Parts: sequence; C-alpha cells; structure tokens
Amino acid sequence: ILSEELKPEELVLVASTSEGFRGRKPLNILCIEPSSATWKAVKGEVVQRNLRPQIEMESFFSIGQLAKAGHGIGLVPIGVARALGFKEKCMNHLKPKIFRPIQVVYKKSKLERPYFRELIDELRNTLG
Repeated sequence: ILSEELKPEELVLVASTSEGFRGRKPLNILCIEPSSATWKAVKGEVVQRNLRPQIEMESFFSIGQLAKAGHGIGLVPIGVARALGFKEKCMNHLKPKIFRPIQVVYKKSKLERPYFRELIDELRNTLG
C-alpha cells in the first residue's frame, strides 16, 4: 500500500453568524472524531490555539450543518465550508492556519495501469 499527499487543505472555523467568533477564549468547537486521521494530524495545533472539542462527529458535513443551524462553531475543511455555502464573514481563517493532508492511498500494482497515474496527476492539478 502506498500513500501520496496531494495537497494540504486549510481548516476553518464556521458559525451561523460572524458574531459567533467574538470574545470567546477558550472556544468550544464541534470537531471531527478523535479516531480520524485528520484529528490525529491536527490535534496539537488545535489545542495550542485554545480550541476545545465540545462535540465530536464522524462527518465534516454534519459539523458544518450544525454550525450553520446555530448549534455551535465548527472546525471544517475550507472545501466543506464552501460547499455548504458559508459566507466569508461566517468563516474564521485561523492564524497561523491549520492544514489537513489530502492523500490518495493505493496498491503499488495500480501504477502499472497508465490511467491510474493520470488520475492521480489530474487530482493533483485540480487541487493545485
């Protein structure tokens, strides 16, 4: 099994209104479950920023939907925030930014098929 990182993706805080981010430290957040690869990759950075997981879920889209409905502040990939239609004023880009890796995992034998390498290259170009 091989793993290639295609590109890191920014994680952002999302809320139903821009006021949701004001004056709260530590900040309780909705976040991905601790057993996920994303959480393992970003846990240290999240804790350093004084963000506290309040509710943990299996799906970034579920986190985003709860945040959009006003049930808290969610930590989600920027692609999820955009797909759910969050306005820029309802997204908080952390400083410094937190990124999660986007990876493709496959069997080495798949590289024998030219279209598979083309697929990986096209994914990298699309994300680039």
